[in-house]
Amino acid sequence: MDLTVRDWMVIVGVVLILAVLLDAYRRVRTERRAKIRMSMNSKAAAASSAADESLLWLKELPNGGARVVGRREIERATAQSRENAENHSAVDSSVDDNESVAGMSSSDEPENLDWLDKMGAEDGEATRAQESAARHHDIDPEVFMVNVVSREASGFKGEDILHILLACDLRFGEMNFFHRHEQEAGRGPIQFSVANMVQPGVFDIDNMSDFSTSGLVFFLSLPGPDDMMQAFDYMLETAQAVARNLSGDVLDETRSVITKQTLEHNRQQIRDLERRMLTSATR
Repeated sequence: MDLTVRDWMVIVGVVLILAVLLDAYRRVRTERRAKIRMSMNSKAAAASSAADESLLWLKELPNGGARVVGRREIERATAQSRENAENHSAVDSSVDDNESVAGMSSSDEPENLDWLDKMGAEDGEATRAQESAARHHDIDPEVFMVNVVSREASGFKGEDILHILLACDLRFGEMNFFHRHEQEAGRGPIQFSVANMVQPGVFDIDNMSDFSTSGLVFFLSLPGPDDMMQAFDYMLETAQAVARNLSGDVLDETRSVITKQTLEHNRQQIRDLERRMLTSATR
């Protein structure tokens, strides 16, 4: 069967029409895929941006985890602790006065007065600390800080922290910190305290086995302990002992390697504070 020129023109026309239709279909499909891809990329970018924003607060921690406790938080905590102590002292004084009046109105006398001696000794320690704070009320408090940072990315385990701090005669107490007192078993004025480096800086004593942190903050608030230089030296020695036992590094307030010059500067600040306190006491 022979095809005429007209037949060939019809065939070519049909082929061209099919080619145009196929190209149009391909273009529509390509544009649809591009839109879907752009939509997915936009959603991924939004999710990534949200994730980045949620992780911004990790930047201040050397090895990640949470924001680091700084000087402002420590000073705020010590100020609150002082305020609580003053309020507690006022309440205790009021209670003691009421109890004294009640005791005077009673005709019954206790058979054994040994408990009075014990109470007097305990009250003497509290009174001595309160008198010291009142005597130097015009002295601005100063805070000295030392950081102990873990060398391991996993940080310090809560149980290990608890064991070493108790072994160093620190006791868990006010503000949910650990405190070293001037006398054993948590008696006498506080020498120095230990906070969690990760905000909010406190310890959950009931869940120490499930807890870990990248570091600890040792801090000393002056005036406070009777022998301030000794309190500073004890704090430094304890921080060094904790670092040795938990595989950590002792760093200064800025989390830089602590130097002899830094320590001498701190001691000079304490000596200057002692002179100001002596001058204030003799006025």
